[in-house]
Amino acid sequence: MEITEQSEMVEVKEYFHQYQRPGCPGSGFLFPSNEEGEIDEIELNETARDNLVLARETCIDTGVACLTYHYREPAEGICNCGRTLVLTDSWANTCKCGREYNGSGQELAPREQWGEETGESFG
Repeated sequence: MEITEQSEMVEVKEYFHQYQRPGCPGSGFLFPSNEEGEIDEIELNETARDNLVLARETCIDTGVACLTYHYREPAEGICNCGRTLVLTDSWANTCKCGREYNGSGQELAPREQWGEETGESFG
C-alpha cells in the first residue's frame, strides 16, 4: 500500500460565552461564541435565543470559556487494487477487494489464516 495522507493529530478549540445562575455554582448556560465571547444569535435556534435572553437577564456573566480537544485524523493509502482506503482502525482495515491492512498500511494475511500458529480461529 502506498500511503497518500499521513495520520496526524488535530487540535480543536471551541469557545463559549458562559452565564452562571446566582447561588448555584455549576449551573447556568453556555453559548457558542468566538474568542472575544461574541455570540452569533442568528445561528441559535429559537429555544437557545430565548435562553440567551433569560441568561442575560437573570445570570452572572462569567465570560468566555475555551474547550480544547484533540483527535487523530486517520491515514489514507492506495490499496494494491487501486482503491483509496482510509486507515481508521489500528488493527484491521478491509478494502472492498478483500485485502486487509493494519493502521500503518501494512498488508495482513487473509483472515482465514489468522491465529493459525496459535490454534485460534476467526469467527
